[in-house]
Amino acid sequence: MASEEPSEEPETPVTSEVPPVSEGAIEVPKLQLTQLYQEEQIQVSYQGYQLYQEYPEKVEENAFVVEASFGKQLLVLFFELENVKQEKNELSLIGKDYSFALQGEEGSQKPLMTFLLNDLQYYEASLAEGEKKEVILVFEAGEDFSPEMYQLEFKKGEESGSISIK
Repeated sequence: MASEEPSEEPETPVTSEVPPVSEGAIEVPKLQLTQLYQEEQIQVSYQGYQLYQEYPEKVEENAFVVEASFGKQLLVLFFELENVKQEKNELSLIGKDYSFALQGEEGSQKPLMTFLLNDLQYYEASLAEGEKKEVILVFEAGEDFSPEMYQLEFKKGEESGSISIK
């Protein structure tokens, strides 16, 4: 009888491939609105909305006014910026990697481009320590606008989050 040598299991090859991760396995934390301008040491909070046919309602001579298109109304979202830096803060949001979109029944829309000095998309100001400023985003909405059907999505680089319009 021939002697049998013990059989060896073949070695499992070592690879550098990582098995694919199924969707939903890793939950990416959502960006909170209060964290949006954290690097600039500015805290932002949503204050509410109001509907207008033109904004602002009261203007000085030669001031810029935004008017709603026919059959639409302006949805103005109000925010408060607060300087949490322990000193004066020179804030410029022009050209930064932030974006906003209103999500609703009609799909997604970006804020209107305005020349208003308090437009959050293009805001530039010098804020004293602890100073607060009101800023806005302006969108167009249908005549039958219902806030519970909409969310404001915001993005900072690859991070994103959303808030309900109330």
